[in-house]
Amino acid sequence: MGSMGFFLPIFIAFCVGVAVALGFIDKILKPKGSYEKWLEEELKTNPDYINWLKVANRGKDYRLGLRILRKIKRR
Repeated sequence: MGSMGFFLPIFIAFCVGVAVALGFIDKILKPKGSYEKWLEEELKTNPDYINWLKVANRGKDYRLGLRILRKIKRR
């Protein structure tokens, strides 16, 4: 195998690793929107609000609500 045959897979794996790492960093540093802040406060005061989120908007915000509740319970 030539030098390119050995180097190319390692280079591709490195690029994929960097892309995944940048994605995680971007997700962590993403600022909260106003709706997410409001939802966090609502779930702190009324944790049963998650049941309504399951029905409203066909459950669009249900996963966001579950993630926020997990963060609240961890604190």
